Amino acid sequence: MVTKEIVAVDPVGVVVAIEEMSELIKEISKQIRYENNENNMAEEIADVRVMLDQLEYFYDLKDKIDKIYDEKLERMKDRIKEKSEKQINLFEVK
Repeated sequence: MVTKEIVAVDPVGVVVAIEEMSELIKEISKQIRYENNENNMAEEIADVRVMLDQLEYFYDLKDKIDKIYDEKLERMKDRIKEKSEKQINLFEVK
């Protein structure tokens, strides 16, 4: 949980958030290409989570983010359901 005492978002903090996200992108790319880097991935995901929490708190976006997050999750569930129904239909005997 991010609190006012640990939020250090300013122009430099935003740059740090960008840097952390780029480090996660790098680790994802390594994982896809050739490397089992589970520990590095976990560390970078944690770093990005901390930075996202700080940005959310600093810009006072929690309610907006929660609403959009829920909408996107529902849309993803619908797409997964629709895709699996289409796959099932491919195998139905006519």
